[in-house]
Amino acid sequence: NGGSVWDLNPRLPSSKVGKAVLFLAIALGYFGTALGGFRFAIQFDGVTPVWPPSGIAVATVLFFSWRVWPAVAVGAASANCYFLIARIGPGRAVVLALLTGLTNCLEGICVGYLVVRFRQAFPAASCQAQALWVCFVAIPLGCLLSAILGVSLQCGFEIISFDIFGAVLLTWWAGDMVGALIIGPFLVVLLILVYFRTVPSFIQPLAVWRESTTIEAVGWAVSGALFLLASVLVPLWTTGIAASSPCQMKLYFLSLVTVGWGVFQFGILGFLVTVLSLDVITLNHILTNLSDPAEMIVLQLFVLVTCVMALTLEASVLDLHQLQQSLKASSAKLEQRNQELELATEKANEGQKAKLGFVANVSHELRTPLNAIAGFAQLLACTKLDEEQSEYVQTLLGSCEHLLTLINDILVFVKGDSNKLELEKVPTDVRSLLHSAAQLAYGHRHPGVELVVDVAGAGPATLQL
Repeated sequence: NGGSVWDLNPRLPSSKVGKAVLFLAIALGYFGTALGGFRFAIQFDGVTPVWPPSGIAVATVLFFSWRVWPAVAVGAASANCYFLIARIGPGRAVVLALLTGLTNCLEGICVGYLVVRFRQAFPAASCQAQALWVCFVAIPLGCLLSAILGVSLQCGFEIISFDIFGAVLLTWWAGDMVGALIIGPFLVVLLILVYFRTVPSFIQPLAVWRESTTIEAVGWAVSGALFLLASVLVPLWTTGIAASSPCQMKLYFLSLVTVGWGVFQFGILGFLVTVLSLDVITLNHILTNLSDPAEMIVLQLFVLVTCVMALTLEASVLDLHQLQQSLKASSAKLEQRNQELELATEKANEGQKAKLGFVANVSHELRTPLNAIAGFAQLLACTKLDEEQSEYVQTLLGSCEHLLTLINDILVFVKGDSNKLELEKVPTDVRSLLHSAAQLAYGHRHPGVELVVDVAGAGPATLQL
C-alpha cells in the first residue's frame, strides 16, 4: 500500500537529472543483485534457485509506476551480458541479454498491473486480502511469465537442453518468486521512508517508539536486541545442526518461531528482519553444499512458505491494528457526541428552568393587582346598590375568582414541569361551581336570552375534587 501506482502522475522526479540518477540507481541495484544471483547459477550449471533482482523490478514498478522499465531493462541486460559473454560469445550474448532484459521488465510490469487492478476493483479490500492476492496471484503470474520467456530463450540459444525445460522452468519460477518476496517488501518500505521522510503508521515499532515513555522505549530496545540476536543465531544454529543431522531440511522449519515473534511484536520491520536473516543467512550458508535438485526445490519451498506465512501474518496484524484504530476513533466520536448531548441537555434544562421561573414570577405579580380589584369589588358590594348593580358586582367578583383560579393553575403547571406538583383533594360546591361558570360564560352578553342552571336536589352538595 505504498501509494499511487500506474497513474498519470507517478513519483518520478520532475527534472531530467533526477530521473537519470533514479534510473542509474535502479540499473546498478539490479546489476549488483543479479551478480549475487548468478553466483548461485554458476555453481549449479545455470539453475538459479534465488533471483533477488525480481524484488527490485517489482518494488520499483509498484512505487514509481511502469515508466521505470528502461532502468530495469538496462540493469538486466548488463548483468546477463556480463554472465553470458564468456559462455556463448559477445554477439549472441548481447542479443540474448537484451531479450532477457525485456522479459525481466515484463515481470515487474505484470505484477504491478495485477496489483493495481485489484486495488481499483476492490478499494476497500483488507490488508490480508491484498497480501493473498500478491502472494498467490500477482507475483506467481508475473514470475511465471518471465520464467516461460526466459527459459524459452535459454533453450533457443542452446544454453540449456529442451529435455530439462520443465525442471529449469520450475526452479526459475520459484527463484523469481523467492527474490520478489524477500527483496520486494524490504525495498518498498525503504523507498517509503526515503521518499516521504516520515514513519508510516504501519511501521509499528517506530511509530510506537515515538509516542512511548522512556521506560517503554527501553523495553522496546531490549526486546528488539533480543529479537535481532535470535534472528541471527537461530538460523546459524539450525544450519549447523542440519549439516550433520539425518533430518536435514526439516530442522530449518524450527526457525519459523522467530518469524511469528517478529511479525506479532515488531510488525513489518520484524517481518523484514526475520526474512532477511532467516532466508538470506540460511541460503548463503547452505547453498554451497547443496547439489541435489530435489533438495533445491525443498529449499525454495521452505523460503516461499516462510515469506508467504510472514506476509499474511503481517497483513492480519495490520488489519487488527486498523480495526483497533477504527474502534478507538469511533469510541472517541461517541464520547464527544455524548458530551455534546449532555451540554445540550443542560442548556435546555437551564432554559426550561428560566422560562418556568419567569412564568411563576409573572403569575405572582398578577395576583397583587387582581387581589386589589377583588377587594374593592367586595367593598363596593357592601354599599347601597340596586339589583342590577349588585349583579354586576357579583359578576366582577366571579371573574376575579376565575382569574385567580387560572393563575393558580399556571402555578400548578409550573410545579408540574419542575417535578414539584402535589395533588390534593378539596371539598367543592358543585352547585356554586356550575352557577359561577354559567354566569361568567354567558352573563348579560345576550339580551333577551336567559341561561338557567337547575341541579337536582337529590345530589350531594359538595364533592371531593
